[in-house]
Order: sequence, then structure tokens, then C-alpha cells
Amino acid sequence: MMTPVQDWGRFPSGWIADGNLKRFSWRLVGTRGIAALRVYTVLAQRLRDADGVVRASYEALTENTNLARASVSAGLRLLETENLILTGEAAGGKGRYKILGYDPEKGWAKLPAQKLYDGAQFRPFKTWHMRSQVELHAMRLYLLIAARRDTALNEAFLTYEKIQEMAGMRDEQITSGLSLLSASSMVYVINHDRQGHGLARGYRIVGVEPYRHRGTTTREITADEMDAASALQSQNLR
Repeated sequence: MMTPVQDWGRFPSGWIADGNLKRFSWRLVGTRGIAALRVYTVLAQRLRDADGVVRASYEALTENTNLARASVSAGLRLLETENLILTGEAAGGKGRYKILGYDPEKGWAKLPAQKLYDGAQFRPFKTWHMRSQVELHAMRLYLLIAARRDTALNEAFLTYEKIQEMAGMRDEQITSGLSLLSASSMVYVINHDRQGHGLARGYRIVGVEPYRHRGTTTREITADEMDAASALQSQNLR
């Protein structure tokens, strides 16, 4: 039995708040990191049960991620090494994956799922081919933005300095990663006027509460609200 893709799924954000995205640099993990974070994303899109266990066949994971079976296997091994998941018997049996650190009551972030699928494939991954480290930069940013999303404002407010601190990414990596996320229709980049204090940039995950944004709330987000949201750590967010 395979856990169905939900309208949205969850992943525990504590490991990101602890700075562990730095462990997914190109120098350390290369293309395995791209595969691992793509697999982690599609597993999280199926996660809703309190035990943190997702059921999925290899065939489903290859289709969901647009990855070859060998790449899925390498990604799963890396996720296990980084203590992000358990697989097989350790997770309760063949075809089961337990996402570690998951608490249904707190400390999880929301990812869009079903509406971004074309059949069995997560649509943004259809044109990704594991040939460029930009895909790794994009995946690290995607999970970071999801983890830092302010639930009241439905945006994440992250300076380049904060991204560098939390993910260990250089400016050019951030810029190229954001460009790919935008081109892949995964993230909206929104510029805000800070009422005389310059511009601030917000990031909204495509498909997460899509009807709640500045156009529907009919008000501007204030500079104080942006500052308060920026100060939040990636915990207890949902």
C-alpha cells in the first residue's frame, strides 16, 4: 500500500534551524545531495501520519522525483547517513520510510504537493536533470524558505546574510538557486517597500495557501511585521 500524495505534506524543520543544510554543500555531497533533497521532498509531501512513516515503492519515488533508480538509492543512503530518515526494517518494513524528528504537534513546515503534480511526477522536477549544482542550491533554498515561512504572513523573510548563516551558501549560489526556483514555479519572490527604510524581499512557496497573500488580504505588510518574521527561528512553524 502506498501513502497517497496529499494536498500538502510536512517535514520537521529542526534540522534546518540547527544549520544542517550546510552539510549538503556541493563540495561534500555533489549530485547525491540533489537526489537526497528531491527524495526528501516527495516523502515529506506524503507525510501526515503521527508516526512519521511514509509508504512508497521505488517505482513511485523514481516517478515522483524524475530520478533514475540508482540516484534514488544514493539519495536514500545519504538521507540515512544524515539521520533524516530510516528505511526498510528500521522503518517498519519494505517500502517504508520514517522521517526522523517529526512531531505532529510542533516544529514542522508545510510543503505543497498534489496540485503541483502531473500524474505521478512532481511538475517542477520535469526539466531538472542532475547536471548542475544549481539544482542543489535551489533545493537547499526551497527547504529553507519552507522552514522559515511565517504562518501569519505566508511568506519567509530572509536576507542573503541569514541564508549564508543557516545554509552556508555564497551570494552567487543564492542568486542562481532563487532563479531556478522562480523559473520552475516553486517560489514567488516578492519585493516589499519598508516605508522609508528600503526594500525587503519575501519568498512565498507556490501552492502553500495560494489564496492568502497581499492581493487577497488588501493590506501591505509593515516593516515591523517583516522584522518580527525575520527574527523567528525555524521551529514550531506550521
